[in-house]
Formats: sequence, C-alpha cells, structure tokens
Amino acid sequence: MAEFTLSRNAKNLTGQRFGSLVATEPVGKKGRNVVWGFLCDCGDKYVSEGCWVVAQHKKATNPMAPSCGCLNRLTTKQLRYKHGYSQHPLFWVWVAMLERCYNPKCSSYPKYGAKGVYVCDEWRTDAKAFIEWALSNGWQKGKHLDKDIKSFDQNTQPHYSPTTCQFLTPEENGRCTHTWLLKHPTQHRISPQAVI
Repeated sequence: MAEFTLSRNAKNLTGQRFGSLVATEPVGKKGRNVVWGFLCDCGDKYVSEGCWVVAQHKKATNPMAPSCGCLNRLTTKQLRYKHGYSQHPLFWVWVAMLERCYNPKCSSYPKYGAKGVYVCDEWRTDAKAFIEWALSNGWQKGKHLDKDIKSFDQNTQPHYSPTTCQFLTPEENGRCTHTWLLKHPTQHRISPQAVI
C-alpha cells in the first residue's frame, strides 16, 4: 500500500488510544475524512475513518469501546448465557441490531452504523432489557423492528431505544425508511390499527 501523508490541517492520531483501538497510521481518505489503521487490544488490525472512531469513543459508556468488533462478539457471547433468552427469536433480533450498528464487517453496517445509527445504552449492554421491552410492546414473529417513524417525529438522529422503536409489518417498514420520511413528511403516519 502506498504511503499516505496527512495534510497540514488534518489531526494526527498516531499513537492515540480510543477504547480498545490504538491508531497506528493514516492509510488514505474517504471523502473528506482520513482513514486510519488501528491495532486492537485483541491483536487484530482494524481500518476506519478516524472521526468515526473518535465519535464512538466519546459516546461509549464502556471504556473498552470501540474495538475491532471483538468486544461486541465477546459481550454477545457472555449475554447469551446470562438472561435465559438465548433460544428466543428476539435474542437474534437484538444481535442483528448490534451487528448493523457496530460491526463494520456486517453487510448492513454502511446503512446503519456508518451513518451514525446507534443503540441506546440500556439495550446495547442488556439483551434482557430489549427482549422484555419487545414482548411488552407488540412483538410478533414476522414483524420488523422500526426506529424511523418515531425518531422522525422526535426530530432526532435515528437510533434504537424504547422511545423511538415500534414493530411494523414488512410492508409498512419497507415504505417508511428515514429517507422516505424526509421526502414525504406529511404522509408518514401509520394508523393505530396497523401497529400492534
């Protein structure tokens, strides 16, 4: 890989630690953002936009976050056996939610985590809290977890939390993406009868 040189205005992150990641060298640019190579405490190398890693570290409640993805995998493995819900379908809804928000290797990550979508602290660290909320808020097999409609109503960055999520049919969820809502602000209401 050709050596990349930082511009004079770019912040040099070399040697700085952000959770489990230590910046090793700049490796290129993505748009206006500098892409950095990081070394994770687990020994794996990780490449990401420096500004994203810095932002994730600032809002993380776990001092070991962010990581290359190993922290999320470890947390998931630990939580599977603590709450008694590891065989419940909602456990895998929770895992998928975390993966698309925090695992850059996930195919859905570019549409979620890379765009700033995150999971509230209550759910990110506790599968049981998410599952019990879902069971009390209309979950049924086949329904999709939606964050866009209520986030749009509250004028907040789309994220997963008890105040921004609901369950919709696949048809309803497919129509009401955040992009669609921005283009059709007066058409996004879903009748109460359509939502469990």
